[in-house]
Amino acid sequence: MNDKENDLGSVVQKIEVIEERISKLEKACYFNEVNKPQSEMPSYIRTYPFRKHSMKPAAEPSYNILLVDDCEINTKILGKSLQNIPSINNIYTAVDGLDALGKFHKNDIDIVILDKNMPNLDGILTSKILRKLEYDKVIFGCTGSIIQSDIDEFVESGVDYIFTKPMDKEKIALFLTFIKNNSVLSVPNKHIVLNDAGVLEWI
Repeated sequence: MNDKENDLGSVVQKIEVIEERISKLEKACYFNEVNKPQSEMPSYIRTYPFRKHSMKPAAEPSYNILLVDDCEINTKILGKSLQNIPSINNIYTAVDGLDALGKFHKNDIDIVILDKNMPNLDGILTSKILRKLEYDKVIFGCTGSIIQSDIDEFVESGVDYIFTKPMDKEKIALFLTFIKNNSVLSVPNKHIVLNDAGVLEWI
């Protein structure tokens, strides 16, 4: 068994542990704890990264973004473009899917921008794992490929919209306009498309 198979086996084990943890939390804690004030909730409920419904009071949207790309230059350029945007709270980076899953475990991630081709765990498998873990927020994909079958496979993995590289100013503007005008929750059975007016929307 090679290193990649070992890594994938480790990921599967982690998924099983997380799913068991989710099940135990829902059965043992949900009805007793979820209606408590946020400050009185146990930390494992208050901070768990895949909890679907935040107990925070309504406020101006401020999002935590995870940039996943094995090219550090790409994440640095994109991160720098996003760092002064008022609606973006924290910017996290990961070098591959395994690193990304670790960041999800430690942080509350609202939006993912995910590269397709990466070592250890690629974007397609990462997206599938996140959706299996019931991550219900928007995932944007990035790829240098223009082959339709590659794009279709990425979308089928759970990605909501795919940007072709490079992420230039126009694409970043499209992204920022979308998160300004829409919820960051993914919409089941729908995808984000670029409409005739040059704006991203759900269909």
